[in-house]
Amino acid sequence: MHQKYLLKFATAFSALAIFSGVATAASSNFPNSAKSVVIASIFGMIAVLFLSYILLKYGGEA
Repeated sequence: MHQKYLLKFATAFSALAIFSGVATAASSNFPNSAKSVVIASIFGMIAVLFLSYILLKYGGEA
């Protein structure tokens, strides 16, 4: 039961992070290196979300 809520929270948080990251990256007063860091962090957050989903779904007691 808790896994479902955790996954919903993680999905909502990642959507918020992606939206704020894209809005930040779209601004023209940031240097290219900052935009690259934002894009890399977005992909990192998505990877962590996917890893947590896999561990919640298939992990546990054997």
